[in-house]
Amino acid sequence: MVNIPQVFINGLSTSATYLLIALGLTLAFGIVRIMNFAHGELYMLGAYAVWIVYTLGRAPFPVGVLVAMLVVAAFGVLIERFLFRPVRANQMSGFLVAVGLGFILQVVVGQVWGIGLAKPVAYAYPKVLRFLGASLGVQTLIIIVICFVLVILLLLFLRRTMLGQAMRACIQDAKASTLVGININTISALAMVIAAGFAGLAGGLVAPVTAVQPYMGTTVILKAFTIIIVGGVGSIEGTIAAAIFFGFFDSVFAIWDPVLGNILGLSLAGLILVVRPKGIFGRE
Repeated sequence: MVNIPQVFINGLSTSATYLLIALGLTLAFGIVRIMNFAHGELYMLGAYAVWIVYTLGRAPFPVGVLVAMLVVAAFGVLIERFLFRPVRANQMSGFLVAVGLGFILQVVVGQVWGIGLAKPVAYAYPKVLRFLGASLGVQTLIIIVICFVLVILLLLFLRRTMLGQAMRACIQDAKASTLVGININTISALAMVIAAGFAGLAGGLVAPVTAVQPYMGTTVILKAFTIIIVGGVGSIEGTIAAAIFFGFFDSVFAIWDPVLGNILGLSLAGLILVVRPKGIFGRE
């Protein structure tokens, strides 16, 4: 018998992780105009940062997560300025740069810290809450709460602040935005700070509940691209809706057959794109 409360909790947890990764990815693409296939490696770097600071350095877990977010966000600024910005006008070049960067990061991390067994990151909050026959780890609850709080803050930032409105304007029409005085380079750097910071935060938060290894971002980035394409590339609202949908979809099928769930999920995504080529919330 299916435990509905447990499926709901698992769906929230999965959706939270998907949201942190996919939101940053769609925000960056909407402005930087580069499909950043190295975004999964930024997530991986966040997990390794927590392993180094929390597991090896024995700092408190929140400190490790904060370091992960800040370090990866700073790295995002560097790759935007020196790798993505010079090729922003050529999406094919940007694609090759992103793929190459992801491969280099995998190799470097594998060579420095090993490709073998996953790095152990102990649960910082091992307590488990039980209700209605379902189990909810405090570690998982923290992931859910932080994610949805950040999503709300991001939406408020995009809608209520001058910088946020400038970012939305650049997503809709970058050329027109420059004509009204918006500095596209500044907005592009800010988008990468948020995108990389979210990826590093996601990797840091899930480090205790996943396998920390150099290729951990590969599966995640494929799911993230499915989400932003189905939701509509550059659409924040579409990404949120698609992340929640696929989070619950994957959690339901995880009970029976995760591989079948992935196949059905991709098939459903393909069907949606046949009907709506630019995604559910994409502008036709």
